[in-house]
Amino acid sequence: KFLQQQANHAITKNFITTDEDKIKSAKNMSKRYVSLFAGFSNEIRKFLYKKQATTEQLNILITTEPITFAILEELANKVVVKIEVSTKSVEDPDYDPTDIMSVEERAAREVEMKGYITNIITQPRNGVNEPTHFLFIKKLLRFWTAFNYYNKKGNYRIFYKYGWLINIKRLPEAHTCFNQLDIYGYPDDATPEEKEEYLYKMLATAVEEQQMELVGG
Repeated sequence: KFLQQQANHAITKNFITTDEDKIKSAKNMSKRYVSLFAGFSNEIRKFLYKKQATTEQLNILITTEPITFAILEELANKVVVKIEVSTKSVEDPDYDPTDIMSVEERAAREVEMKGYITNIITQPRNGVNEPTHFLFIKKLLRFWTAFNYYNKKGNYRIFYKYGWLINIKRLPEAHTCFNQLDIYGYPDDATPEEKEEYLYKMLATAVEEQQMELVGG
């Protein structure tokens, strides 16, 4: 669809009727194609090819839907949190086969994490205005999915890493092919407000580090 639109544009601007027009048109067509695709660098072309960008994604590259609080609410509702619990190795002297997180505790921790993530997405931090918050969300989405917009058809996953040998100081990591974030939790002895702020700072740091890599690259 995208290529057809470009072809239709080129043809309507260079309609071929006679041999003389055809010769003139060939020159113009060459210039027009250079002009049409000059905005896409080789790096971007390779990236889009590697990510197998869909027609919808290409369309959004041309006309991006603005971020709104309604979209943030929809995005937050789509987020699925799954906890991955790491237990001690059987070789560890303190290994206890009965030390298993209950189904109820798993569900409670997933709900707690989902609540913090929802607040981070939908509520600007104290002293942060709407445009700055929307910019943070765009950067977060780029970190999360490689695209800086909300995909209504996409899935948004968070794998909450918890337990043995999990370092909560480790920055969140993204697997953009799966729209997946790996998050390594927060101090268990903190208040809910402190946990949410800790998560926000870890996400913000990870996002900004990616931004610096993109600019530097």
